[in-house]
Amino acid sequence: MAPLSEICVIGGGMSGLATALAMAKYLSSRDEPVNVTVYELRDEPTTPGGAVNLMPNALRNLDKLGVYSHLKQNKCGVEIDRIELFSNYSGPDQLASMDFVDKDGNPLGSFRGLRVMRSDLMEAMLNAISASTYANVTLNILYGKKLVRIEEPASNPKEGDKGVKVSFEDGTTIEADLVLGCDGIHSKTRMNHVEPERVPVYTGISTAQGYVDRKAVPSDLHFKGTCLNMSRRGSLLATFYEPTHESIYMASVMEAKETLSRDGWKTKGADQDAVREDILDRFGDSAFPCVREMISASNSWFLFPVYKLPPGGKWCTERVMLLGDAAHAMPPQGESIGIAIEDAILFTRTLAKYRSFPLSKAFKVYKELRRDRIHEQYQEASRRWETVRDCGYLVNKLKEAIMPWWIWWSNESRVKTFMSDAESVIIP
Repeated sequence: MAPLSEICVIGGGMSGLATALAMAKYLSSRDEPVNVTVYELRDEPTTPGGAVNLMPNALRNLDKLGVYSHLKQNKCGVEIDRIELFSNYSGPDQLASMDFVDKDGNPLGSFRGLRVMRSDLMEAMLNAISASTYANVTLNILYGKKLVRIEEPASNPKEGDKGVKVSFEDGTTIEADLVLGCDGIHSKTRMNHVEPERVPVYTGISTAQGYVDRKAVPSDLHFKGTCLNMSRRGSLLATFYEPTHESIYMASVMEAKETLSRDGWKTKGADQDAVREDILDRFGDSAFPCVREMISASNSWFLFPVYKLPPGGKWCTERVMLLGDAAHAMPPQGESIGIAIEDAILFTRTLAKYRSFPLSKAFKVYKELRRDRIHEQYQEASRRWETVRDCGYLVNKLKEAIMPWWIWWSNESRVKTFMSDAESVIIP
């Protein structure tokens, strides 16, 4: 293999930070020193979005990377045993639940679910990077680095040439042996270099995310930790996300046919009264009084259109690899961060195993290892996503009737995923 003394990671979000941590752990056994630098376009650590659900497998992999201990130390998030599924109309009994514990209440493989703010997760990952002490691997993060160009020799770079030149908007240029595009669904690494013609596609679904003080909701809550309320016009998530249980996070997932520019979506989301009225119109006739109260009391809704990438696609060139959403963004299903963390660990373990081979060999093995799994996840996410589209009374009743059966039928596969460990996967 060509030397890997300089590795460039584009993107300082969850995928990029997980990749840096994986590099530190799994490449530390190499004899030669490795410098891993994360280049983030924003001027400081920040991440859009609200509270995310980390599945047991995601927490297990975060534990392998040294992140979970920082989440616990910082007292971040709320452990959840299950996601409770309700009909918005029939109440009070659950339709079903997606459990992170067994029938005796024991966590699946030592971990329950964790609902946590994205910003808290990012802080824990940054703390883990600061605390990293692996030999032979140095981690750095540079902010305000907007990618503008990647130049990659077609074959066999000259001696002393790193092989890949990366240019940023501030005029700086760096050379690297390997470039990893971890810059999300709107990846400049993909659109400027790897596969420019593969662009994000709007799903026709948007999410509105908001918060409400628990004290502002006079009625009893119909859920313990996290619930999903299914209606004829979307679904409404409600969950605690911080240890005091003083605040509730909500996410309305709903059909929105119009496609706007990014500024257009921001303008639409800025009209708080209109967003709130739309959500009330969709869920306000709930059988649970607390649903209307939560929506009415919230004054901080943020609107996000949901995009995905066409399935398949090109993941790499000779010395550039896409990871996470940059390679295979799918509709959010509660596991997107976990999938990106798996990518980071499996790719880096493959790179370490094939350190004596050309990069092309490691790339080939990784793609063969990962493609089928990603395809399965993509299809599953797409099927779930379709259930939130607007429908009539009879179709909704059919969905409610099918839901308990589907949860039962898919439980074995789901538990297998929850028990999985990216570190124990056999690299071919």
